Amino acid sequence: MSKDFGGSGLRFGVCHTKNEMLLNAMNSMCDATMISNLAQQSIGYLLGDHQFCQTFIDNNKIMLRESYFALKGGLEGLGLKLVDAHSGIFALADLRGLLRIDKDSGKKESEESLEMRLRTHKIFLTPGRICKCPIPGFFRYVGGEVHASD
Repeated sequence: MSKDFGGSGLRFGVCHTKNEMLLNAMNSMCDATMISNLAQQSIGYLLGDHQFCQTFIDNNKIMLRESYFALKGGLEGLGLKLVDAHSGIFALADLRGLLRIDKDSGKKESEESLEMRLRTHKIFLTPGRICKCPIPGFFRYVGGEVHASD
């Protein structure tokens, strides 16, 4: 719900099984992990409207793909790369080319320093280290396009 339907923070899980042992274990956890009745009813109503869901998802795919390729084209125009994908709400940008090299020591700038430089220009990206990327200089872009009229 949080990603596919833009319901930020609205997370839930569904377990469909005939395994009695699993059902018993899940039932013992229900009180501590159950979402509210209002949320259950709203999600059921939303997911029950199959035509709306299909239309929403199809339109969302198109907009995310357009947003992805706009980002990719913009980065390529700056000589930077984006890890190839078909579309998506997340994109991994290779910003290693922006890591400065200290003239005296020859050491590369830290990812944290590059992150701070980007933020001074109001560019907010998630550093790769937070996403467990082992190579410094990769940043995760999260988003989609928002039109001024929206």
